[in-house]
Amino acid sequence: MGFFPSESVLNILELILAGSELSEVLTIIAGLVESQADGMLCTIWLPDADGKHLHCAAAPSLPEFAADIERMSIGPKGGSCGTAVYRREPVYVADILRESIWDDYRHLFLPYGIRAVWSRPLFTREGEVLGTFAILYREVRNPDALDLQLIENASQIASIAIERHISEEARAFIKLNCAAIPLGLLESELFGHEKGAFTGAIAQKMGRFELANKGTLFLDEVGDIPLELQAKLVRVLHEQEFERLGSNRTHKVNVRLIAATHRDLFGMVNQSTFREDLYYRLKVFPINVPALRQRTEDIPKLVRHFTEIYARRMNRRINEISSETMDALVRYPWPGNVRELQNFIERAVILSPHSVLRAPTSELEPFHAHGEANIPMTGLEEVERDHIVRALEASNWVVGGRNGAAERLGMKRTSLVYRMRKLRISRPTPFQKNGRPA
Repeated sequence: MGFFPSESVLNILELILAGSELSEVLTIIAGLVESQADGMLCTIWLPDADGKHLHCAAAPSLPEFAADIERMSIGPKGGSCGTAVYRREPVYVADILRESIWDDYRHLFLPYGIRAVWSRPLFTREGEVLGTFAILYREVRNPDALDLQLIENASQIASIAIERHISEEARAFIKLNCAAIPLGLLESELFGHEKGAFTGAIAQKMGRFELANKGTLFLDEVGDIPLELQAKLVRVLHEQEFERLGSNRTHKVNVRLIAATHRDLFGMVNQSTFREDLYYRLKVFPINVPALRQRTEDIPKLVRHFTEIYARRMNRRINEISSETMDALVRYPWPGNVRELQNFIERAVILSPHSVLRAPTSELEPFHAHGEANIPMTGLEEVERDHIVRALEASNWVVGGRNGAAERLGMKRTSLVYRMRKLRISRPTPFQKNGRPA
């Protein structure tokens, strides 16, 4: 009885590593313990935020138990669980009718028929309280050697689950959209400031790097960070240290950085609008996400996903999407990418009173017909576009290499590719005599 099947333990460890809900994992652990003997009940308790009480986090065979008990105090008369944490040692009570530590809680447990409660406190290696593990019986009973081994094994597994959960919670995930912050305030948002550092700085403020210490910082639209601020970003990535605005004190941080942008950073490096050293600091594990129009096979899955989300949110039942609707959604180029599709599906669900998704696909046609080609260019861009097209035609549309268009224009090949994308320049499709593309 004192040892669990290895397969069951491995399944629990997989759930822990996968980041499953702590309550779910603890309930499974408690259920596994209860399966070891007839009449055995198991509860697992966690500390409240105040550090003075415990609340029941798992009691699989005792419905409404957690709500009825609410919480137990940590102290010399905290029942078996609260007293075990207070004494920092196991408390095994064979009969709660006979122990004074149960005077304040006996009346809550007796309606469930509980007589014996054995509790083992759970601590981190540093001695911080994780909670308590408890076995309960509806009869007067002392633990034997196998019971003690079972409690030891189960307590270790519960401690792993709780400690993993705490460590994951402690690792902050901080987000910042660099394009949404005014340029004058971006440095303060990233690195913080001291009181009086600038007009309006009425109090000290921690920056996003400081808030994300030992966690993750996600910088969206990193290509919008101004050039003069990029040097400071290079330093914090390289040396993991910075100073707040208005302070000489150096702050050390350990931050994992994730950056995203819709811009061509390499092209910006060639145009000296983005620091080369910062570019390579960020390019540790690049992931290029194609535009939605370049991965149309994802559109049906996203449509179903967003339909399910918004139908549930609006308490509607939509289980059918016509092939005509899906074809229209797949054909549309989605210049706003996934966000545009998501907003469109939300609007479609609002307009769908029955089980079939009624998408306003007629709204998509004007955009589909014209696309980006009708976005007006400035006179200077038109002149530059004509100049590049003439160079490309003279080189038979060869971009790089000797006698290529880039060499004729006196610029790097990558810079030319960037300008071609920017100005929507593409090689004309050759046609055969029958009028079809070659």
